[in-house]
Amino acid sequence: MATAIFEDIVFARPTQPKAKRYESAGGDLTVKFRLHALVQSNHTVAVSGGIPALGSWDPSKALALTSLSSSEHGADVVVKHSDAPFDYKYVVLDKENRVVAWEDGSNRRFFGFKRVPFSASGDQAGSEDKTQVVVSQDRFRRNFYWRGAGVAVPVFSLRTGEGLGVGEFSDIKKLADLSVKIGLRMIQLLPVNDTSCFLTWRDSYPYSSLSVFALHPIYLHLQSLTTDKALLEKINADAAKLNALRFVDYEAVMAAKNKYIAEIYASSSAKFLADPAYLQWKAENKHWLVPYAVFCNLRDTYKTTAYTTWPEKHKTMSPDQIEKLAAELGDAKLGQTFFVQYNLHLQLSEASQYAASHGIGLKGDLPIGVNLLSVDSWQNPDLYHLDMSTGAPPDQFSEDGQNWGFPTYDWDKMAQNGYLWWRQRLTQMAKYFHAFRIDHVLGFFRIWEIPREYESGLMGHFNPSIPIHRGQLEREGLWDLERLCDPYVKGHLVEKYFVERSEADYVCQAFFENYAGRLRFKSEFNTEGKILAYTERLPTDTDQARAWKARLERGLTQLIKNVVLLRTQFEPEGQFYPRVNMFKTSSFQELDAPARETLYRLYIDYYYGERQEAFWGGIGASRLPVLKNATRMLICAEDLGMVPKCVEPVLNDLGMLGLRVQRMPPDPKQEFGLPHQYAFMTVCTPSSHDTSTIRGWWAEDRGKTQWFYNTVLGESGAAPEHCEDWIVEKIIAQHLHSPSMWAIFPLQDFFGLQWDLRVSDANDEKINEPSNPKHYWRYRMHVSVEALLQHHEWINRLKNMVAASGRLTN
Repeated sequence: MATAIFEDIVFARPTQPKAKRYESAGGDLTVKFRLHALVQSNHTVAVSGGIPALGSWDPSKALALTSLSSSEHGADVVVKHSDAPFDYKYVVLDKENRVVAWEDGSNRRFFGFKRVPFSASGDQAGSEDKTQVVVSQDRFRRNFYWRGAGVAVPVFSLRTGEGLGVGEFSDIKKLADLSVKIGLRMIQLLPVNDTSCFLTWRDSYPYSSLSVFALHPIYLHLQSLTTDKALLEKINADAAKLNALRFVDYEAVMAAKNKYIAEIYASSSAKFLADPAYLQWKAENKHWLVPYAVFCNLRDTYKTTAYTTWPEKHKTMSPDQIEKLAAELGDAKLGQTFFVQYNLHLQLSEASQYAASHGIGLKGDLPIGVNLLSVDSWQNPDLYHLDMSTGAPPDQFSEDGQNWGFPTYDWDKMAQNGYLWWRQRLTQMAKYFHAFRIDHVLGFFRIWEIPREYESGLMGHFNPSIPIHRGQLEREGLWDLERLCDPYVKGHLVEKYFVERSEADYVCQAFFENYAGRLRFKSEFNTEGKILAYTERLPTDTDQARAWKARLERGLTQLIKNVVLLRTQFEPEGQFYPRVNMFKTSSFQELDAPARETLYRLYIDYYYGERQEAFWGGIGASRLPVLKNATRMLICAEDLGMVPKCVEPVLNDLGMLGLRVQRMPPDPKQEFGLPHQYAFMTVCTPSSHDTSTIRGWWAEDRGKTQWFYNTVLGESGAAPEHCEDWIVEKIIAQHLHSPSMWAIFPLQDFFGLQWDLRVSDANDEKINEPSNPKHYWRYRMHVSVEALLQHHEWINRLKNMVAASGRLTN
């Protein structure tokens, strides 16, 4: 609980620099009480005890402690020698001095006095009495299960009357106003870093960072940066057109913003570049800001972020070379980039401070990776395995697994300077956020790593992991490793994908050669990447040509993945990984029974064995403290997918919250998560940006809906065809009443409570399609935040639900 969201937001309270001093008649010794406790701002902590100075166990006369900080409380009282020993206990009182809660456990006992050196917040050096005692820095003894609620929405999805076709940082303030009315305490956002890698709509993907430090220019509110009436008229005219669109038009918004940013900067650059506040900020952020600005200049010069294609002198650059080039380019070339980032910083800071002042914390998102063509990989290539790609094994989102395209981290290299990159990254986030979500926390235990020559997540492996050694296989009687590691292709398998004999014959001759009684891919087609590069060049000018291309691509890529074992990159002939879901392949199924039994046993040991679990647990326990100790932000870990048993204990030990999404229960034997069974140290939600909304899901699978209706909701009879408002209310209520510390809901699910806030097609409210790596992230609220602030019926319905669950706090 000792995190920014609680100390600075939820339990923030007026403080005093010095503890209050209480005198008592005949007293000759000073006792200093100091207590660590988080209490609501309308409550007071006091110490009650068996002596008159402490109220003689009358709570209304107890000694009130001064709030020295949001979590530290203290008071000094002068007592008599003869009062010792005495019993005492801490108590929380309301404004009328009524008892809210006594601390748990037996009475504390003070035995006697001794002189000790003392220094603590609220005390001045040299102010100690000649004889004094310090009652230790106590902690309020109580099982404290505070629970709160929040809303999740991407910044780009916000709609207000002030945006330019997209949500902006300044819009967060109105969302904070709405949260206050409902009784929420947290706003959860998606990543807000610059993703301008392709300079097309593909940059709408918020997890593909161009820079993990720079903020995205799309969130800049332009109207506050100029007083030029003619320019404001043009901006507002474009805003009216873009705001009339149902979804975000990423390219049109960026084109408009870039155009107006250039005009605004041209008229204000001289004043801006001389601003002392800007110059101080620039000096403080130089380590990331200058490389970012230089990279953006080179990207625009060469029309690509593919820095490996840049001239040799710019492909790789040392810090000194980057600094020298920055000096040569000067403010004439880099100033506008500095201008944008500084004003983004000011606007997000203002929004964060506004939310905090209204009792609302901001929760950010820490993406697991960076784009292969990012500033970070260009500036520090030694921190990454650039020949590898991150992803995820097959799950409910994708039977083929996922390939995110991000390079994996070289953790050993990062450790050499104490994980400086991670610490700087978290420090930057903490300037704006009070909590953050670790995207794919499983990657800190082991990441799903895919060689660059493959597109499919099926061809990945966990790194680090304990591989299968050649000796193990040979002791088990498995000698023909080529049979297990090379794509297993025979004529009848080719015919499975190419039914017409002429097509099958062509494929066998064009793409394969005979080898050891099997078909082997020719060298020019022996990776998935080579196959896709070939099919990409095929004509698509007719329906027949497009159909052939799709059929050829699917058949060849399925055949090349028909393997049982994958060679490691370190010892390709000595160490191996079992291909995920290998038992579904014909390569596995056509082995003899003893071989299948042996390989399946080794497969289970690799993915779920105790030795592997212990190894991964140690890895996570060594890496995650770096994130925890970097800032005071509350850490919420996204622990979904193929979750090792070691993850939850490590998260609990570090005080990190887990995530519970009802449709993605951690127990694979469960169809749905049951909110009343969730642990306190979790964040629960019915939906996420990677799933459909409650309404959207209700229509996806009638069988699952019916089972959920009868079993999870406890309703009898046939489930309604459409997800009615009372169903949405019941699902939200289940989550609100759960033991989870935080219940956070996509804003779209709140819309489902009110008929006049529902969109006709619930699929329009889905933010991401995880199975599509090139999904267009463009969802935008269909109603403005201003309109929601006036929708009192909806607000009161939500507020009553929050209050009934015990999550409504002052």
